[in-house]
Amino acid sequence: MNAATRTAARYCLAHGHTPLAIQNGFTGLLDDAIYSLTWLKVDSWMTRGGSELGTNRATPDEDLGDIASKFQMHGIDGLFLIGGFEAFTSLKSLEEARKHYPQFHIPMVHLPATLSNNVPVTEFSIGSDTSLNALVEACDAIKQSASSSLCSGDPGWNVRISSDYGGIGRECPDNPRADALYSCLDRQAQSSSTLRRMELTSIGYVQISSS
Repeated sequence: MNAATRTAARYCLAHGHTPLAIQNGFTGLLDDAIYSLTWLKVDSWMTRGGSELGTNRATPDEDLGDIASKFQMHGIDGLFLIGGFEAFTSLKSLEEARKHYPQFHIPMVHLPATLSNNVPVTEFSIGSDTSLNALVEACDAIKQSASSSLCSGDPGWNVRISSDYGGIGRECPDNPRADALYSCLDRQAQSSSTLRRMELTSIGYVQISSS
C-alpha cells in the first residue's frame, strides 16, 4: 500500500497537482488529519510494509454531509482510495450521494488493496499475492518436520504449534482451513516434484484474515 501511495503522490506532483494525504481514512478526514505529500516525503515508502497513512474500516454512510463539507473546506478536486471491501463500498456510497452533494462531483478512483482479495470485479488485490507467498514459504519452512513425522501420524510439534498460533489449529472440529494446511504439508512430503503446485492447490482453501 505504501508503494501505491508513493506512486500516486509522485504522479500527482509530476502533473502539477498537490497530493493531500488523509490519515486513517474518513475518520481522519473528519478530524482534519490532512497534510500535503512531497516528493521526498514518500521517497522511502517503497520498501515499507503496511500503510504509513494508517488504516480504518469506517465508511462515510452516516457522515456524508460532514464529509462533503470537509471536501469543500480542503479544496479536494479528486479522491484516490487504496483499500479493501470497505473502500469499495465507501466509493459506491459517495457516488450515490452525488445527487445530494455537489462536492462529490469529482473524479474518484479505488485501488483494491487487501489480503482477503474480496473486492468485487477484481481478480487480484494489492497484498493478496504477497500474503499467499508468505503462506507458501511458511509451508516450505515446516515441511521437513512434517515429512519426518508422517509415519507416526503426528505432523510434528512445530507444525502443530505454528498452526495453532496462526488460528488454524488441527484440534478444532470441522475446520477446513486446518485440513487444507495439513493436506498441503502431507502432499509436500509425498512428492517434491509437484511441491509448488500442491502448495498452491491447498493454500487456496486457507482463508486469510483481512487487513
